[in-house]
This record gives sequence, structure tokens and C-alpha cells, in this order.
Amino acid sequence: MGFISSTLKKRIKQIALITLILLLSAVGTVEYFRLKKQESPPNDAITAIPIDASFILEFPRTYPLLKNITQTNLMWQDLLGTSNVSELGRDLRFLDSITYGYPALHTILDENPLFISGHSYGQNGFDCLFCCSTGTAAGEAIILPFLKSIAGAGQLSELGYEGTTIYCLKRQGWKDFYCAFNKNIAVASLQLNLVQQSLRQLDKKISLLDNRYFTKVLNTCDHLAMANLFLNYQEINNTVAPFASKQFRFELNSLNNFAEWTELDLTFSPNEIIMNGFTDADTLGGQYLQLINGQPVRSPAIASVLPANTALLYSFELGDFRTYMKKYKQYLDAQRKLYKRNEWIDETDKKYSMNIENYFYKWIGNEMALVVTEPSDSSLQNDIYAVVATNDTREAISALDSVAGLTSSADNSKSPFRQEFMKHIIQQINIEGILPNMLGETFRQLKQCYYTWSGNYVIFANTPNALESFITRTDGGNTLAKDPYYQSFIKEHISDESAIFIYNNIALSGSLYEQELNDDYAAAVKEHANITKNFQALALQFAPMQGMYYTNGYLKRNPQYKKQAGALWQASLDTTLANAPCWVTDFRTKNKFVIVQDLFDNVYLISNTGQIQWKHKVDGRMLSEAEDVDALGNGKIQFIFNTRENICGLDRNGKNLRGFPVKLSSPATGAISIFDYDHDNKYRIIVCSEDKKIHEYDINGDQVKEWAKPETDDIVSCPVKHISIGDKDYIVTVDKSGNVTGYNRKGELRIRFSHKLPPNIPDFYCTGFSDLQNTYLWAADSTGMVYRLAFTDELTTEKYLSGSYRHISFAVTDLNGNGGTDLLFLAPEELFAYKINKSQIFRFSSSDTLSRKLFTFVFPDNKVRLGALEPLHNKIFMWDGKGNVCSAFPLFGSMGFSIADMNNDGENYLVAGSPDNIIYVYSLP
Repeated sequence: MGFISSTLKKRIKQIALITLILLLSAVGTVEYFRLKKQESPPNDAITAIPIDASFILEFPRTYPLLKNITQTNLMWQDLLGTSNVSELGRDLRFLDSITYGYPALHTILDENPLFISGHSYGQNGFDCLFCCSTGTAAGEAIILPFLKSIAGAGQLSELGYEGTTIYCLKRQGWKDFYCAFNKNIAVASLQLNLVQQSLRQLDKKISLLDNRYFTKVLNTCDHLAMANLFLNYQEINNTVAPFASKQFRFELNSLNNFAEWTELDLTFSPNEIIMNGFTDADTLGGQYLQLINGQPVRSPAIASVLPANTALLYSFELGDFRTYMKKYKQYLDAQRKLYKRNEWIDETDKKYSMNIENYFYKWIGNEMALVVTEPSDSSLQNDIYAVVATNDTREAISALDSVAGLTSSADNSKSPFRQEFMKHIIQQINIEGILPNMLGETFRQLKQCYYTWSGNYVIFANTPNALESFITRTDGGNTLAKDPYYQSFIKEHISDESAIFIYNNIALSGSLYEQELNDDYAAAVKEHANITKNFQALALQFAPMQGMYYTNGYLKRNPQYKKQAGALWQASLDTTLANAPCWVTDFRTKNKFVIVQDLFDNVYLISNTGQIQWKHKVDGRMLSEAEDVDALGNGKIQFIFNTRENICGLDRNGKNLRGFPVKLSSPATGAISIFDYDHDNKYRIIVCSEDKKIHEYDINGDQVKEWAKPETDDIVSCPVKHISIGDKDYIVTVDKSGNVTGYNRKGELRIRFSHKLPPNIPDFYCTGFSDLQNTYLWAADSTGMVYRLAFTDELTTEKYLSGSYRHISFAVTDLNGNGGTDLLFLAPEELFAYKINKSQIFRFSSSDTLSRKLFTFVFPDNKVRLGALEPLHNKIFMWDGKGNVCSAFPLFGSMGFSIADMNNDGENYLVAGSPDNIIYVYSLP
């Protein structure tokens, strides 16, 4: 089912191309939803447009439209942030100012439509021709004085060309501008050859009106629209080539296989472009749109099973799949590609003793789609899917399982690939290229064939990991159909029914566009990523209607659009996870990588794209998260953590740092604490041990000689904290009996509190730090009684919760980033938030049993998000500061989680572990 080309990247570029043209053309709303035939003849200026035009823009009333775009359109304002559009904006303002004194010129442009056509020349050249009827011969007498007036210090020279005068306007700092008049039509361009070509065509009385495909779509256009766009599929590839990468330029040559001409009526609002019109194609089966001719249009339903982070959806709504496949084979035959497919089928049937078409085609329903989710890397291997509807899921899976078994037997494999993931079975058909040969060239990037199912759809992918990512999002309810942005988008201006539906989330597709643009334009897209993110999505629809194809398009700007949370990638360890994954820094890229440990005590470093960098076995289970250190002071980052018996230090390559691991004289009772007091890389590692002593090591793994090795009354398992009040340091410990002690940097006693905090608390919190009386330690017991201990040794207790709970998790934070102190309580089924004065901020009740640990994260807006785990169903919950469950939550994972800016792109990512062997990384809104 090849849509214009044989690769996915080609399809992405075609959509990006149409987006680019639409952005350059205008911005707005229109209500054109039916075929119209105009009684009035076309404007004479069309006859001056060379027949090799790749696109044509018609502006019925030029000045009002330009003012609408440049003064009120928010898309235009966004694009002014780029150098090219900014320069264009300055030129338009200049032209508006110098034409102010020529009202007759304004009258010509207001009473006669202006046509701008795009043309290629040479190998990589591209420029525009401007055509406008002048009404009468008096138009030349109006325009020439204007040209002479702006020549200024330059000159207006005359060139003779086959009996017509071409005027050349020269002005310092400007390109030469050529203009001519013929048959009451003005033509102009920065390219002399375009003007000459136009004049030559007028003399020969050859024009686009001789092209039946063009005239057919021309007769459907609404000349009352703010603008009209015409696309010539036979030429547009040449126009786009200068902007494309070398690889894509070659692929653009097949663009003419899609159709002949499209006409779209355009009008503009501040945040939208709405496009309606018709496309025409040949009737001999040699162009792609003929494949849907005669197909009854249907309402797309596939979004219900697609991930919310779908960047590209290319959906086929087919009333009759068998008729479609018959026409597709005719299309391949016209393209001289059918014989290759037939050869492949004959070889496959013979090798595996089966009829491959019967196994595939008997279960396919009325819908199938190519889907690309937000790319995790440039290869797209884990981001691309084929999603195919079936009328009988059991029959579909049975047929595919039979093919998998036959291919496995013929290849003498032990058994077909099969694994279970979240109650889904993932299997493989080990025939390379089976999907493009069965479903069409649209799916050529799917070279491998792993499959599973969801509802009435079969999902195909290149890798099992890709299917696991798909399942993770969709089974968690994070689907495209439930995305409120997508719901709003399709509700406003998308037709309920179509035969082809293309949806491109522009905000998620920056890296897709970069791949197909030449280096300069790819760099520009990357540089202006903030502008790309303001554009939410583009949709195109095609449906057969009255011998042509109704074409509906919609482009929406939405700076409030936020990405929905969803699995960006996942990685599998060799065995079950032992602890929660944590973020560390890769010193080369400054991106965040992941460190995690499995039950065999292997520690893994996983890159920001999900690739396992190394595996290193340590002696025992990690008690602390890995922390970044710069042990050598050279900017290279190493990782320090502890087990019960050792302090471990690993470098970027998974090798032990010199002096590590450090064997502890007494087993550790909790996580180590690492302090760099003066931010000079003179790290101190604090370890509390079973001998009730506090030990200190330097970054070389040596015990610090001047450290006093203080003893505590009871074992310390709470994390040790460092507090600075005025010019004094306090290293604070709380033992299991609730005794609180503060030491100086040498481990000497600085303060011993007579009051205690509750016994056996997992952690405590510190606020204040301005002076002793306003610095507090906070903790809570299992009943919800809150202890506030000032550094003046004054203790205040206050009960915030009524009733009894099996356990309480407590945290202190500033929910809204306004400098306040808020108290949080997590009970098995409830989350509470209070101000210090006991006024309740919110109360959240859950039917799920939440774990004992409450997570708090401060986001870049200084507001806090709260997190908890629900181990029974492997869920992560997250709430905002008002107690609302964050969008797309709950997510999968129940081994603990952490949040960081993984790619240094201003976006938040969450890493979580599952009780099996899976690490998930989610992009957050």
C-alpha cells in the first residue's frame, strides 16, 4: 500500500512539506464542506503561470489578507522568531509603507487576485513568480511610476524580449527585480527566466487551463475564501528538493505517484488554518488515490488503541479490504513493482509450504494504520508500528501463530519466539519483509514482525521492546483517544468520516523533520524547537466524492499543549530488579543515565536511550542511590553508593575507582551520606554502622583521620543530614530510639537534644536555617502526631489526623513554591495535605492500597508533585499541589521512581522499576 514512496521517512517528509507550504501560505478558518462549481470564468492571470508550477497561492484581496496575517495571526508572530520570516516581515512592512502613496496600486490588488507560483530552476534553484491582472491597459501606467519611484539611487532599465518590454529594477542591497506587462497581466519575479517563460507561454496561448486535472480542481474552489492553495504533485518534488537532505531528494521523485492536483480553500484565524477542497488523480490506476476510489468512507476508531504520544498516524479506513488489495496490485503493476512482490510470495509459499496471503488476508478488517510514536532515537526501530483491525481476534492470532510455527519448523528453530508481558503474548514471524509485502510499501520500515493484540487490533513492531512500550502506555489507559488535546483537535474541524486520515503531532515530530531536511534547515528546526512546540498538530483527510477526492486539512497552534506522560523507552535486565532505579549524570553529554541493580547484585548503567552500557557485579545489595562525584576534579563524573558491607565507587565505564570498594569495619545500617561542604570536590562520605559509630571516609576511600568517630545511643538508620546555620555546620543524626544529635565537621559533639523525635522513623525533615530558634526538625509517628523540634531544643507536638491507620508516611514540603511549610500524610488509601495551622489543603481518597513511602519532587516551576506506589497492581500515582491526579497517571512501576531532566531539553522524565525485570522511562507533561 505504498503512499507515494517506499519508506516511512518519505511519508513523514511529505507531511512536513505540506505543513511548510501551509505555514508559508496563511493562517485561519473556513466553512467549505461541499463540492462547488463556479459560474464565473477563471481569472486571466492564471494563463500567465507557467505550467510547471509546483504550487500556486491565490490571494483574492491581497492587502487585507496580509494585514490579517501580519497583525493578528499568532502563527505568524511565532515564525517571526526565525531569521527568514523576520526578514520577510521587514520587507512586507517596507513595501506597505512605500505603496501607501499609491492608492491606485492598492485598488488593483484589491480588485484582482494576486497569484504566487513556485518554480524550480537549475539543479537546486527555486523561486516564485507573481501574476496579477491589471484590469485594463491603464494598469501599466499605474505600476511603472511606482517602480521608478522606488528605484531611488538605483535604476529601472528595460530589456526587450520577443516584442515585450521587461523592466529590471535595481536597488543597492536588493536582488534584481523583473517585471513585464502582457495582455493586461503583470508578471514579476526575482528570476528573469521565470518572467520570460511566462511571456512565452502567453504568446503561445498555452496555459494550465489546458490541464484537465487542474481545471477540475479549479472549478471546485471557493473564490470567496481568504486564499486558495493549489498543489501540483508532478512538480512539487523539484521545489522541495533544495530544502531536503540528499537521501530524501532522491525519494521525492516518487511524489507524483500520489495524485495530480489538489485545491484547498484557506482562511485564517489567530491559531488555526482550516483547509477544504478537492484532489484529482488519474483514472488508470497508476496513482495512489485511485486505491480508495469507490471505498465507503468510515469513521476512524483506531485512536482508542494508540498511545497518546503518537507523533504520526497514517490510517486507512477501508469498507472493503479485498477490493482495496485488488486495486493495490493494479497500482503496483502500473509502477512496475508487482513482479517483485509476486516473486517474493512465490518463494515464501514454496519455502514454508503455505499460502501466505490466505493466512494474512482472511482476518483483516476495515482499518489499518502506520503509527510512529515520539522517537526515542533516529532509527525509529522502537517507535514504529503497524496496527491492523480484525473482525475476529482469535482467528487473526490463530492464523499468525500458524505462520510463526511453520516458519520456525522450516528454519529448524526450537520454537517460535514467545514471551508474556502484562498479560499480553508477544510472538514473532521470522520472515524479514513480510509486513510490507502483505500490507504494502507504506510499512517498509517494519522489516521484522513481532506481534501482539489489543482489543480488535493486531499490533506489529520491529522489536519486542517496542510492543512492550506500546502495551505499557495503552493498557494504562494513556491512549490517543483519551488525550484531551487530541479530543479537542478532532472535534473542531476534522470530518467524522474519511478513507485516509493522516494525523501529525508537530510538537512531537521535531526530530522526524530534522532527519529529512538539509543540514542548514535541520539546524534551524533544532534551534527553534520552542516554536515547533507551539504548533500542536496537522491533520489531512481524503475521501472519494463525485469522481474526485474531498480533501480536508487542519493545522492548529496551541502553546498550551503539553505532552502526555508515557513510556519513552524501556529496558530489560537479566533478572528481577532488586531496588528502585536512580538518575546519574553522563559527563560527556551531561544527560541523565540510569543506575539500577538486579537480584544477582549486578549493577547496570543504562543510557538515556535505553541502551545498557555496562553491568558490574558488586558484593551485596545497594542500600543507597548512586550519587555523582567528581573524584579527580577534572569534570568527569563517577558514581558512589554503598552496600551493607562496602562503599562502592564506579567510573563511567563500570570500573572500580582507585581505593574502592571500601570494606567496612562494621556493617552499614542505612544509606551513606556524601557531603561536599565547600563545593571544592573534597567529598566526605558518612557511614552509620552496627557498632553504633559514625565513620567518615574521603573520596579516595580512606578514613578521615581527624574525624572523631562519635558513638550514638542506638543504631542510626535514618539518612544523616548536613545543616548550616549562620557560620556553623551541623551534621544531624536521629537514631532508632528518636535521640537527636548534632556534630561539627570533625565529628565532635555540637548539640545534644534533650527532647526526642518518634522512634523508628524512616526519615526526618529540616526547615528554616536562618537561626537556631527558626530552624526545625520535623517527624511524625504512626498515628499522625507531628513533632517539631527547634534547634533551641523546644519541642512542639500536634495531631493532624483523626482516626487510626495501619501506617502513616509523612513529608514536609512547600506545595506551591511560596515559601510556606506544608505537611503531607500518606495512609494506605488516602493522601492528606495540611498547612501548619491545621487547615486542610486537600484530601485524596483511593480505592487502591498505597505503599508506605511518599515521594516529593520539586518541578522547575517551584511547585511540588507528590508520588506514591501501589504495589499490588504495579502502579505509580502522582498528584499536583491541589491533590489532583496528574494527567496520564497512574503509570506502571512499583519499585520506586525518580524524576529528572534526562536530555537537558527542559522536559521532565520519570524512571521507574517494575517487580519483574523492566525499567521504564516516561516523558512527563
